[in-house]
Amino acid sequence: MRRLLLMFHLRRRNVTWQRYIHLWINYELYEEIEAEDLERTRAVYRECLKVIPHRKFSFGKIWLLAAQFVIRQVNLTGLGWY
Repeated sequence: MRRLLLMFHLRRRNVTWQRYIHLWINYELYEEIEAEDLERTRAVYRECLKVIPHRKFSFGKIWLLAAQFVIRQVNLTGLGWY
């Protein structure tokens, strides 16, 4: 799944980006809920946030999900954003 997400060719349309980000969200939720691998989930969130071209647009839902993940883990150092 991870390789598929990294190899995905993106066009410049927002609809394509939305679908792409939703694939990442599904992957993150799978890692957290089904696989119960919290370190891997944290790494997937980091990778997803690296992939998004923040200068062109931002996808608020992924930021909210990442923040909620950090809160659920009671990890105040977060994902290493700072």
